Amino acid sequence: MLHHASFCVRDPALVAEVLTEMLAATVLRAPAPPFPPNSWFVLYGDEAGSFIEILPWQTVLTPDSRFGIAQDEAMRPYSGAHVLLSTPKSEAEIEALAEPHGWPTQRVDARLFKVLKLWIENTALVEFLTPDTRQAYVETFGGLGIPDLNGKLRRLENPGAV
Repeated sequence: MLHHASFCVRDPALVAEVLTEMLAATVLRAPAPPFPPNSWFVLYGDEAGSFIEILPWQTVLTPDSRFGIAQDEAMRPYSGAHVLLSTPKSEAEIEALAEPHGWPTQRVDARLFKVLKLWIENTALVEFLTPDTRQAYVETFGGLGIPDLNGKLRRLENPGAV
């Protein structure tokens, strides 16, 4: 199951707004940090928490930066795109399958949910929700979580605020 994907554009706010109309979705500004300023979420509001991240041009996903997010003026060798997938496998099973290929993994607590990041060929990012981590994601980005989501995102930006 696909949960979310991301890509980079030159005018993220405009693209997010147009996609929101095209998809009859909900748009919210992404928290900065961990996302770069002017990043957006286009939320389907389905029970799976499906959404698209619209990121500013030159955003790249790399295994050796905080949150896996950096900037690259040349947009190489990495991409601004990734995919989040549910899997019946455990984190240990995914890591064991990646290890023989030298593909780095990283367990990340995104504060609203946890995810296992995997860089295929040390370039393409695929994230995994395991049976142990999927429910927190769905509760946050699923249809029932959207009414409270903007508040949760803003608290990520300023944890001391009420």
